[in-house]
Amino acid sequence: MPFTELASLFEISEAQVRRDLMALEQGGYALDYTLIEGRSAVRLLEASSRNIPITRRERYTLLALRRMLDVLRDTPFHEDLESLWAKLTESGAAGERSETEGLQDRILYVPDGGRKVYAGMEDVLDALQTGVMTRRLVRFAYRRPRGGEHKGVLAPYALIVYRQGLYVVGRSVESPEDARKPPLPGELPRVFAVERFASADYLPRTTFEVPRGLRLSELFDGSFGIYFCGDERHRVSIEFSRERRTHVLGRVWHPTQKTINRPDGTVLLEFETSNLTEIVSWILSWGPHARALAPAALVDEVAREARAAVAHYASAPLSLSNAA
Repeated sequence: MPFTELASLFEISEAQVRRDLMALEQGGYALDYTLIEGRSAVRLLEASSRNIPITRRERYTLLALRRMLDVLRDTPFHEDLESLWAKLTESGAAGERSETEGLQDRILYVPDGGRKVYAGMEDVLDALQTGVMTRRLVRFAYRRPRGGEHKGVLAPYALIVYRQGLYVVGRSVESPEDARKPPLPGELPRVFAVERFASADYLPRTTFEVPRGLRLSELFDGSFGIYFCGDERHRVSIEFSRERRTHVLGRVWHPTQKTINRPDGTVLLEFETSNLTEIVSWILSWGPHARALAPAALVDEVAREARAAVAHYASAPLSLSNAA
């Protein structure tokens, strides 16, 4: 059957059809790719007879993941999981399907801070995911945060899920030829926000290798947020009010953290990190219940941001509720 008819039949994109066919082959199905009237088509040669039983608890766990991936709507991850969920529910016995439907409202996921919008970015997402999975270079155009576009070629090492959004980490170069050259000493990969890609196309006849010895997890080890750890280290100290005591003590905010309960009910949170950028906005999000104590650079930046916010309100006109 042609890819276009498969996409229309199951109401999915052709990119999703290709991913599903790849999954079928990995699952033990033999497929024959051909052309029908000049259109790409596929024929099933041999079906797999494997059957994997799934317990009620495992179905509930998959449902939890499904809820969490709602924040990645319009991405291949959400589309693939919805496809997997449909196959799971359709393949089960009538009693299992009824039971699974009954679990729908027994777990919810409420995102913190909303979700990013990926509608209309199907080609970009498909190119980036293909590049990561098959080690193909990607030609791209990227919108800079302060305006303008950066164009180049990306060797995408991995995708990152952070704060309900997708990021890609990799090496950015000017041309495919530059990608074949080894990185300069001390050269680190870059992190790109997926929603800022204006275009992306993977280059089929190109490959790249991740630099030997590079461990992506180590780049973020000890970081606070999406920033790489460098050689510089900052000892961060933050005081939290007693009203937020339970909240602060109930979470692990950083792998190196140390909490100190003070006699007056306040809590001191200390940890070591290499970048202060995201810590500034995090402290400000606590309002009057958090105060930066160290290092001096962090204290100065938090104070500067707080003064700027107050200045906005000081010069603002009266609100409608207070206007005469």
